[in-house]
Amino acid sequence: MYHHTETTSIKELERAIYHEYPDREDGQAVLTIIHARGTSQYEGGGTEHPSTDTRFRNIIRQYSRTNTRTLTVALETPTKKYTDFTLKEVNNLYEISNTEAPTLSDLPHFTGISTEPLDSKAHKESLRRLLDEIDSRIRAIPSITFSNDATCSAYVCSFLTQAVLIFNGELTLEPERLLRGRHGHGKVDYAIEALAEDGSRHVLAVTKVKHEDYRKGLAQNLVQLEFISDKRNSSVPLRAYGIVTNAIYWFFVECTIDQSQESGDRPKFRVSKLKDIINYAKDTWGVEAESVLGQIVWLMRKMHSEILERELQLKKQKFTTSEQSAPSARTVGKMQRV
Repeated sequence: MYHHTETTSIKELERAIYHEYPDREDGQAVLTIIHARGTSQYEGGGTEHPSTDTRFRNIIRQYSRTNTRTLTVALETPTKKYTDFTLKEVNNLYEISNTEAPTLSDLPHFTGISTEPLDSKAHKESLRRLLDEIDSRIRAIPSITFSNDATCSAYVCSFLTQAVLIFNGELTLEPERLLRGRHGHGKVDYAIEALAEDGSRHVLAVTKVKHEDYRKGLAQNLVQLEFISDKRNSSVPLRAYGIVTNAIYWFFVECTIDQSQESGDRPKFRVSKLKDIINYAKDTWGVEAESVLGQIVWLMRKMHSEILERELQLKKQKFTTSEQSAPSARTVGKMQRV
């Protein structure tokens, strides 16, 4: 199959594979590129899971430049759903803590969390809308139903929506976004995204709503964050952020992958529980909600600062590829089936 390097996509390749192997079309497989030993830039071989069309096209251009005519790909189904992970398993996977069965207090602390003052017009409007929404929910939904994820999610959505609106379209919220990575797959409750210059979307953060068992919710969140932080060959540290909450208790998570360090592509995590606890049955809930909103906006400000780093990384990859590629480069002419 021949495709132009500027228009080919991961989905196009997946469709071609599914056409030959329709039994594999389960919607959960992850595209894996297997680099042969000696391939330029991939001398040691290895595998890669391109998460964007831009990265996939860069790989194709590099293969074309070196006249490597065979692209070996595989569709792998992750062994676990995100919901199946436990904190003990994730701790062993990423070597987060020396404790075999860690509690939240055993994990590295996310220090320096602050509250953004809600004093601008946009801040005040978002706060007013949030308080109005929460007040309506308190009066319409009995507090006993906080025992299920659906009720918790309704409250959490109000906080995330109003925080995102402060950024005037630069951040967006996508409920139930499907993520498929090398360690797991499944839908995240909420993904916070930014639109890239090439039209693709950067996932900057994911939120897990869990009405009970925060340890399990945190385990899911950590694996999801590793996937959205993992950009191969990145020359700068990349960070992603997570929120685990039941709308009463709130946990913030930071995930960093720094290829320049000895840890390589192994992520580093920091986790902290916010001091504010929102008691919707008391008159103080409004003050507590305002404080939590300010901290969510602060966290989104850190997410927003990641946009520039990721855009610069994309531009660097494109520039490097264009310098190395022949003007008439076309995509790989032969795909080896696996």
